[in-house]
Amino acid sequence: MWYLERPSVFNGEIMKININGHVENVKASNLYDLVLEKELQLDSVIIEHNLKIKRRDSWPTEKIMENDTIEILRFVGGG
Repeated sequence: MWYLERPSVFNGEIMKININGHVENVKASNLYDLVLEKELQLDSVIIEHNLKIKRRDSWPTEKIMENDTIEILRFVGGG
């Protein structure tokens, strides 16, 4: 399982961002914390942030700003 060896840091401020076409209030200050806040598995999602696909290793440093647009794609197995 993929993970980062660092604690999550939420900035405590709530901001509005667009996630998958819906405006949501979040506390996360970066993409890594957003995935944790949404309770998603780190190794099963891809994130597009303001029309750019972001590498997993950049998530902790990719800051989220008010009114950002984020698409979260989740892989699901099935048959």
